[in-house]
Amino acid sequence: MRKKSTFVYLFLMLQAIFWPAAVAAQSAEELMRNAKLAIFDQKWGDALTTLRRVQSEHPGNPAALQSQFYEARVLENLGNEEEAIRTYEAFLGEVPQDSTLAREARSSIVQLSTRLYRAGNTQYIDRTIGALDSADKELRFLAAVQLSYIRDPAVFRKAIPVLQVAREEGPSAEIQNQAALALLRIDPKLLEAGEQPAGSKRGRKTLKLAILVDGEETFSLSLPLSLARMLFAALPDDAKEDLREEGLNPENILKQLETAGEIIEVRSSDNEVFRLWIE
Repeated sequence: MRKKSTFVYLFLMLQAIFWPAAVAAQSAEELMRNAKLAIFDQKWGDALTTLRRVQSEHPGNPAALQSQFYEARVLENLGNEEEAIRTYEAFLGEVPQDSTLAREARSSIVQLSTRLYRAGNTQYIDRTIGALDSADKELRFLAAVQLSYIRDPAVFRKAIPVLQVAREEGPSAEIQNQAALALLRIDPKLLEAGEQPAGSKRGRKTLKLAILVDGEETFSLSLPLSLARMLFAALPDDAKEDLREEGLNPENILKQLETAGEIIEVRSSDNEVFRLWIE
């Protein structure tokens, strides 16, 4: 029994001496796996510690470079936007610019820069504005959409040319609708002017919405028909489903209004009446 106790004691002592070395000897790949698991579990602190271990213990390993990207992503989730931007930019200085992670890093910088600007920190917005001249069409479009949320005319007007091209030549209806919505945020006249030739009768048609409570009008809205078409096309699926539950087909509601010339009324459970018609 005594020999066994002595053996156990020696084993524990050796383990205590050599355990730190065993931890340090973890491969870069093992550390990256652990970091990604921590990110998946949203254990941001653990992930950050492990990612920085990859960089300090395996500086020449490709995983160390990859860990910079994920470090920036973790910093984003921790709310450290400025540090995240700097980390993304350091990562971009070391990787091929056409790699998938490089494209994601540039997109994140654009979004973070805009977020900081809207929060009052204006010093990073040049990253978003500069992306308007990128050779990457997707990045140009992302930057333009992001700028459409900014209320400073000196800033958001820079996005108009990119959005107008996307509205006319976008590769998909989804992109064209997103561009139209961004132009609508900037100035509805921009969208309407490009939708129909000057003097077009169709271009002058207007969708009217009125909300009545107990017979009294409490709200009204007029939209150029071209804008209404775009908005209905861009409705999210849950909104379209709500309309269907009310007996309305969102795909042909405007056509029905335009061809029949009728007023559509929908009555809600709390005695509100919604009226739609076209003039």
